[in-house]
Amino acid sequence: LDGLSLTINGDLYDLTFVEDLTLDGLDGDDTFTILSVPTTLTALSILGGTETDSDSLIDRTNETTWTFDGLGSGQVSSIDSALTYSFQQIENVTSGRGNDVFAFGNDNASLAGNLSGGGGTNELNYSQLTGPLTINLETQSFVGVAGTVANIDSIIGSQSASDELTAEDRGNDWFVTGNNEGRLSSGIEFDGIEFLKGGTGTDVFFVSTSGHLDGGVSGGGGVNFLILNLDGNDDIVELSDGYTEFNGNSFS
Repeated sequence: LDGLSLTINGDLYDLTFVEDLTLDGLDGDDTFTILSVPTTLTALSILGGTETDSDSLIDRTNETTWTFDGLGSGQVSSIDSALTYSFQQIENVTSGRGNDVFAFGNDNASLAGNLSGGGGTNELNYSQLTGPLTINLETQSFVGVAGTVANIDSIIGSQSASDELTAEDRGNDWFVTGNNEGRLSSGIEFDGIEFLKGGTGTDVFFVSTSGHLDGGVSGGGGVNFLILNLDGNDDIVELSDGYTEFNGNSFS
C-alpha cells in the first residue's frame, strides 16, 4: 500500500474513491507492506488469513506505535498518518526507519512469529502486563514473542516487582543509573526491571550513586565484578559468602 496505489501480486489498483479498506490474505503465507496510508481512508483493516499461516506485516511509515491486544492482533499508528489501522491473524511484524514502540496492551497480547524494529531507536514496552517478566537476550526469549526479536534498543518492564533480564553470554558492562533502570554496553536500555543477571561471560556491574534495584543482581557464570560509586553520604556495604548488600541492593 503506497498512498492511493495498492499493488496485489503485481496488479495495481487505484484507491482514489476508497474510504474503508480491508485487506484479507485468506489462505497461504502473505506479506503486507505499508509504505504510506492515503489521507482519504477512514478505516483500514489487515487480515492475515488463518492462524496456521505465517503472515507478515511490514510498516515503513515513520515513528510507528504498535499496540498488541491479542494473538497476532492489534493497532498501528504513525506520525505520518492521522489514521490508526488494525490488524488480525498476523504472525510477524517489522517496522521502518523511525523510532518505533511495540507495546503489549494486556496479558493475552502475543505474536506467534518474529518481531523486528527495523531502523531507528525502538522500544519494547510491557508496562501494561501483570508480569513478572523473564527476558533472556542470549536465548532470544522475550515475553509475548514466540520467535526472534531484533533491533530493539530499550525494554520497559511490567507492573510486577520481579521482572528479570539476563544478558548475552559474551560478557557485558551493566550501568545501573536510576531506580530499576540503566543500560547495557550492548546499547540496550532497561526501565522497570528489578533483577539483572549476567551470562556465562565476564560481567561488570556499575552502580551509580542514584542507582537502585528493588530486586538484585546475579553475576551468572564467568568472573564478574561489582563497582559501587559511593557518594559523600553514609553508605552501608555488607559482605558475606557469595553475597553483597549495598544500601538495600543485593548482589550475588
